[in-house]
This record gives sequence, C-alpha cells and structure tokens, in this order.
Amino acid sequence: MQEYTNEFAELWLNVPNALERAGELWLVRAGRNRAKPNYAVGPKVIDCFGFHFVLKGKLQLEYEGRQVLLHKHDIFCLLPGISYVYGIQPASEALEMIWLTLDGRQVPELLSCLGINRNTPYTRNRLNRSSTHQLRAIIELLRTDQSEPVQRQILLLQLFASLMAPPEEPFHTQEKLRKSWVKTAEAYLRLHFAEPLSIVELAATAGVHRSHFSALFSRELGASPQQYVLRMRMDKAAAMLSEASLSITEIALSVGYSDLYSFSRAFKKYFGCSPSQWSF
Repeated sequence: MQEYTNEFAELWLNVPNALERAGELWLVRAGRNRAKPNYAVGPKVIDCFGFHFVLKGKLQLEYEGRQVLLHKHDIFCLLPGISYVYGIQPASEALEMIWLTLDGRQVPELLSCLGINRNTPYTRNRLNRSSTHQLRAIIELLRTDQSEPVQRQILLLQLFASLMAPPEEPFHTQEKLRKSWVKTAEAYLRLHFAEPLSIVELAATAGVHRSHFSALFSRELGASPQQYVLRMRMDKAAAMLSEASLSITEIALSVGYSDLYSFSRAFKKYFGCSPSQWSF
C-alpha cells in the first residue's frame, strides 16, 4: 500500500472495453485502504456508483443532512449527484475498506436487490464469508492481471450473488428453528406411526441430513425416531389388546406391522411377554 495524507491505500483504474460495456456492468476504479486516525473524505460528488465495503472499524457517513454510523460488514454506496462526507469514527478500531466504483445499466438493479437507495444508501451486516472472499479475489485479480475483463465480470457477478444470499441466522435463532422442526417431526410420527415411514424422507422434509436429524431428535426427545415409532406402536397395541375385542393379527396390521410374526417378535422384545400372554 502507498501512504497518503490520511490513509494507506492501493488504487486501480479501468477503462471499460466493448465486452464490459455490452454487459451493462463495468468497473471504473477499485481500491482498498487502511485509514489513519485523521481519515476523512469529502464533501464530494461522483458520477458513478461507489460501493464501499467496511472490513474493520467504524465509519461516520453524512449525506443530504443525515448521519449514520456504519460498522464492520456494512456496505454503503455513493450515488451519482449526491454530496457525501465520510470518515473514521474517533477512538474506534482501525478502519479498513475495499471499494468498487461501478457503472452500467445493471447497477441500479443491483442496488435495488441490496435495498440501497437515495434515502438509505447503505445496508447493514451484508458482508458474509463468501462475499468477502469474492471481494479479495477481485482485488487479487486487479493486482496480477488488470487486462482480464471476462474473469473480472464473473467475479463481480459472483460477488453480488453472494451479497444477495439470505443472511446467516444467529445461533439462538437456528436453535429455535431446529427445535421447531423437531416438534413438527414428533407430531408427524404421532399421527403416522402406523404407516410405512422413511427417516430419510422425514429428514429431507426438515431440510437436514438423516444423521443430524436423528441426533437432534434423540437429544430433544430422549429417543431416536425409530425408538419413538416403536414406542408409539407398542403403546397402541397394548391398549388395543386390553380394550378391544380384536384378534392379534388385526392389531398387528393396525399398528403398522406387515404380519403377525414380526409384530409378536417386536412385542415380546419390548414388553417381555407375547401378545397372547398380555391379553389374559
């Protein structure tokens, strides 16, 4: 990085070629910096779209009489024709940013997808691991081969695709969701225990791998899905043997077994006696 009055920075300038202009999205300039304690920019107006990605620290942005404090993983964009002032927040962690100044007819659509507009030229906590990787890949490409427009276009589109991905849920929210689908799975098994069941299909419905589904189900309910189904079948069979005037074969078929033999074997293993002994 080169030292300047209020920052250490690298800067790359681009003249878009015919291919980039045909794609309606092109890089005008790009850079990265590490701010000094006196870092401040503006007031200034630009005629393109200046995307700034906050990697570390805090930054105060002022625009059209408004002020906002931005943090690590936030993004702000300098929109054409609007005067901005921005600078490091005093006594904060060292400020580091990457910026990409873009132009082309695709840019307003990209802004819209990110929720950035004239009234709110920023978005909170948008940078994730994937988008940070894409940003660094763009900078590395500019360092090594600034004449590669195809790869540059690919990386730009991959960057915005990653920025538009749903934000990662906090751990407590993920835990709440997991417990929710465990309850849903339990209700499903209570209703359909006598039907042919596939744990793989049940896990797929919950959107998780079978092993993870079984482990979490066991942790929350104290029994694996298979054990839970067995308990439901045996409890129902025992109640039917005690209360209903049905044959053992009818009960076996009613609680989900395909034949008397497999039911009798499972019943004796579970209760320690045969179905016929239980009924007397």
